[in-house]
Amino acid sequence: MGDRTKVKVLHFDREKEKVALGLKQILPDPWESVVEHYPPGSRVKGKVVSLTDYGVFVELEEGVEGLVHVSEMTWAKKIKHPSKVVHVGDQVERSCWTVTPSSGESLLE
Repeated sequence: MGDRTKVKVLHFDREKEKVALGLKQILPDPWESVVEHYPPGSRVKGKVVSLTDYGVFVELEEGVEGLVHVSEMTWAKKIKHPSKVVHVGDQVERSCWTVTPSSGESLLE
């Protein structure tokens, strides 16, 4: 309480006396420099943030996540669900495969 921070006014409604503010809008877009930070072929470390039937999402840095497809998770055996190999919160190291900043996609293997 009493802290000051810069934000962007997103919407102002005089009738309802409401103001919508945004913090992310004044911060740099992390996807603008993702190719320099994570070039294809580089090894990256991150934290598993969610599991799906088709793979896991790994947070590489705040605002940047990469997908590890279930078919890329292990060579030893075919797995039915990523939860058989990793759990949310696990730290993993993978190779960066492709990065598409315009669509906000990063694939890891």
